[in-house]
Amino acid sequence: MYRAIGEKNYIQQFTKFVLVGGLNTFIDFAVLNILILIFGLVQSDPKYIFFKIFSYVTASINSFFFNKFWVFKNKLKENQNIEEKEKTKKEIFLFTITSIVGLVLNTLVAFIVFKVSSIIFPSLSVAILANIGAISGTLVVLIFNFLIYKFIIFK
Repeated sequence: MYRAIGEKNYIQQFTKFVLVGGLNTFIDFAVLNILILIFGLVQSDPKYIFFKIFSYVTASINSFFFNKFWVFKNKLKENQNIEEKEKTKKEIFLFTITSIVGLVLNTLVAFIVFKVSSIIFPSLSVAILANIGAISGTLVVLIFNFLIYKFIIFK
């Protein structure tokens, strides 16, 4: 594995992965904050979990396409043979499972940080606390997702 880290392709892939992750994070935060603006949120509000799930799923859909076709360069062909179609189905299945695990980790960490931060810093705005939670959840799943995508899903 040490050799793989030094390979140029690995570094390029990780750089692209981070860029896509940045876009996904932007989508995640944008959707989360739009939901907060539309529906409101109070400190320690359990609605936050549903907002976070929806924003994460939205970003995950974007993530699949960018990671498959740009980061890991699995090209979509018009006339896929049965083997290629099965590979794509397997990728979608594994990506979905990984996204569900990532969703649980992301949402759990985000909600715990949101809830604890609400207690520790009651004077901070709910939007700031919600975003601190979201950042925490995002950081936890970053490396997990890259390793799963690189070595299992889009290998």
